Amino acid sequence: MDEALRDQDTAVSGNSAQAAHANRHPRRTEDRDRETRSGRARGFRWFGRLISWDDLEDQPPRDEAVIRELQSQVWSAESRICRLQNEVQEAHDEAQKARSQVQQAWSQLRVEQDTNQRLCQAAQSIRSERDSLSVSIEKQEAQIRQVQALAFEGIGGDSWAAGDDGTVRADLENLHTRLKSWAKKYAANDMSEVLKGLDPDEHISFIQLLAPVVRLRAGTRNSMEHLESTSMKKKSPAMCLQGLLAYHVYAKIIGRPFFALGDAAETLHNVYMAIQQGEMRYHQRGVNERESHLWRSKTLRLLSAPPSNAQPSNVHPGDGRPSYSAAQKTVCRNLAIDFYTSPAQHLIKPPTQPGGDAQEQDNACLTDLEAISQHAGELSSRLWSRQTALRVKSLAELKDERFVARSELMKAHLLHRLYEDDDECDGWLVGVVTHPAVLGFGSGDGRDYTAPRVWMKAEVWLAKDI
Repeated sequence: MDEALRDQDTAVSGNSAQAAHANRHPRRTEDRDRETRSGRARGFRWFGRLISWDDLEDQPPRDEAVIRELQSQVWSAESRICRLQNEVQEAHDEAQKARSQVQQAWSQLRVEQDTNQRLCQAAQSIRSERDSLSVSIEKQEAQIRQVQALAFEGIGGDSWAAGDDGTVRADLENLHTRLKSWAKKYAANDMSEVLKGLDPDEHISFIQLLAPVVRLRAGTRNSMEHLESTSMKKKSPAMCLQGLLAYHVYAKIIGRPFFALGDAAETLHNVYMAIQQGEMRYHQRGVNERESHLWRSKTLRLLSAPPSNAQPSNVHPGDGRPSYSAAQKTVCRNLAIDFYTSPAQHLIKPPTQPGGDAQEQDNACLTDLEAISQHAGELSSRLWSRQTALRVKSLAELKDERFVARSELMKAHLLHRLYEDDDECDGWLVGVVTHPAVLGFGSGDGRDYTAPRVWMKAEVWLAKDI
């Protein structure tokens, strides 16, 4: 009660004070009232509607339920805002990742473009080289065709084959040196030891093999007694081995124009000899010796000419037959093996090199022998491709001739140590032919086959009493 009275007194006092102030400042009081009225009339906007101060003063306070509802809405809005922010961040991260992938793709694309450009440049370079090679090959083929045309046009002459007589003699002397060196390197040391190691059958085969090269003593128990003497037993193995190899090479290769043709060689050789001797029907046709040599020369040149496509090959173009060159090499290899496995092997010393491999030494001996055989094959092909002809003379043709120092057909073996025109061995007979005599006939243009020329003298070991 007292408090109410005091509040009332206070209000009255306040009003009295305001009245007193209005009396003292009448203009200020009027202006304040005017502004108050204007503000109440103007009011304030709140959530889209106009609320006057009077309304605010008259509006009752909101209850707690409304406040909680508003707070719930605020929290819900904040949650949505947070989720949206997270989604925006995720989208931003995805966009950043996508930009990185795009940049990597562009980098890879640039690398591939550079690689592709280099490959294109390399391909262009290869195409240019291919075009250049094609032009070069065409030029070479044209040149080869021209050379072949010239070669076949000049097939009647000897420019395609071996050279003149001086060249032929030098080639034959080279072959002789190779034969002698091989025999000296691989021959056994003692003829007596060689013969002692043979059984009866081997001895018979060995003597039969030596017969075309060595003059054997008839009517004696030991037909090779003159080769087993104290002065000869160390030297005769090399002489006999050289003579056997020379006979083998000349009889099987040098002396046979068509040796490389295998089974057909004998047939062609018989035809050649028949034409040359004017037998069968050829004589009636007027075929003479000159034409026989021309036929033989042209046949060998055509056989050994390179294929028309000018590409080296081991087979004949168009079929599976071996080329002439390949067939020649095969025959020469087989002939070397035939000699190495013949009874002549008894004259080859066994491998005795200390610490050496016997198989390797055997292989070296056979390899050297094959090299000689191949060399002889090439020489034979060149010689018989000429229109000139050759003839080989060995013991069968020389055994009845007595040696003279000035012989045009024979020369004494170095073991005799004869000086020029030394007649010490004149009248002696041939004991061993270490290299046969080779005679040439005819000229490069296919003329004059009657007068022989000595291309190679026979090398002979002489015996005074046989």
